[in-house]
Amino acid sequence: MIFLNFKIYQETSGDNTIKLCRLIKDKRVLPCLQAVDIYRVKQALPDLEIWAQHADAVDFGKFTGFQSPATLAAAGAGGGQDHEGRAVRPARDGAHRHR
Repeated sequence: MIFLNFKIYQETSGDNTIKLCRLIKDKRVLPCLQAVDIYRVKQALPDLEIWAQHADAVDFGKFTGFQSPATLAAAGAGGGQDHEGRAVRPARDGAHRHR
């Protein structure tokens, strides 16, 4: 897999995100997007696997400012990375798993 981090540049945000994701033809390239762009890109390109730039290894609860793997998955992300660069994917039971 090749993780393509879109960062948060103006050129890689909002409508530009969809335009750039349309250029990805190789299934090994996984765009890592801002959380706010995941849902809209997944709606426009449902067959493209998308990852979040960041995911926190937390479940639902009293957290503020965290991005849980479960909510990212609900938006359409196949996974994300934690603050140490490790892959985090939601499990089928809703819990998080480091990959």
